Order: sequence, then structure tokens, then C-alpha cells
Amino acid sequence: DWSSDVCSSDLAVKEAPEQISALMGMADNPQKQLQFPYELNLQKAKHVLLVGQGASGKSTALQTMLYSLTTRYTPEQLQYYLIDFSSGLINSFASMPHCGGLYGQNDEIEIKKLLAMIKDMVAERKALFTQHDVSNYDSYIQIAPLPMIVVVIDNIAGFNAFKDGSSFMLNFYEYLRRS
Repeated sequence: DWSSDVCSSDLAVKEAPEQISALMGMADNPQKQLQFPYELNLQKAKHVLLVGQGASGKSTALQTMLYSLTTRYTPEQLQYYLIDFSSGLINSFASMPHCGGLYGQNDEIEIKKLLAMIKDMVAERKALFTQHDVSNYDSYIQIAPLPMIVVVIDNIAGFNAFKDGSSFMLNFYEYLRRS
């Protein structure tokens, strides 16, 4: 089981990172005949949307990202919430200590609670930043540790199956905008 390898005691001794990034794969520069590791810096990117046709590798890319994040960072440095409306490929990351919850197509009420929790978390963090006279996450983590929160949604169109699907999308967009 790969998750037991990731959850080794080595996780607890990692130093605070300057940036939280995920190794996504290899990038290719055919003009220079070079390949190099492609890192997605989540602190700089803020919000990421991965788009592609069916069976183009989106879920695999999310698996790669989650594996990279769980092997590089402790739960004190990074936490994530998974919403899987797709193939279930990211479900294996629900057992990691970094995971705050896994939600799917039958979890409309729980997802509403998750969105309310995210809204409260954003308000709490803004108050914390104000209290310490900083304006953002990057500045705050220079003073004290605070885990980065990542919400991974595989097949965002799955919200449309909910009774209040468009409301979910609007609320989620508003939380992203405010964060």
C-alpha cells in the first residue's frame, strides 16, 4: 500500500516550505530538445482549472498532484478536501492524514457543509491576518505555521446533478474570489 510509505515518520520532520508546489510531470521544450520537471506553485497560482476532453488525463494529473503534495508536505503544512464527481481515481487519497474529507455525487448535504466551512475558514484567516498585521497567507506563514487548504474537484460539472447545482457553483466561485 503506497499510502503507508507516504505516511512514514519522515513527514513530521519536514521544515516549513518557502513555497508549496506540486510536481506535475515533465515539461517538453522541443525547440531546445529539453525536458524538465514541471512544478505547479500553488501559492503563486492561487486557483487552478484543469480542462480537457474525456479520457485526456485530467484525473491522472490530479492524482500526480496529490501524490506529490502528500509526499512533500506534512498535514500541518497542507490539507486538502476532495470532491470526486468522476472516475474515483482520487479517492485513494482520502486515507491520507492531509485529507479533511472526500465527497461525491451522493453527498449534496455534506458538500453544502463543506462550503459553509470554507466560508468560515476564509473569515477566520482574514481575522488572523488582520490581528497579525499581514495581508495574505504568504506573509502570515513567515510569522507562524498555517496549513494551505486545497480543494480538489474532479469533474466540476457534477455539481449540475444537484438540486441546487447552480447555487453550489455560484457559492463556490464567491468563496474562491474572496480567498
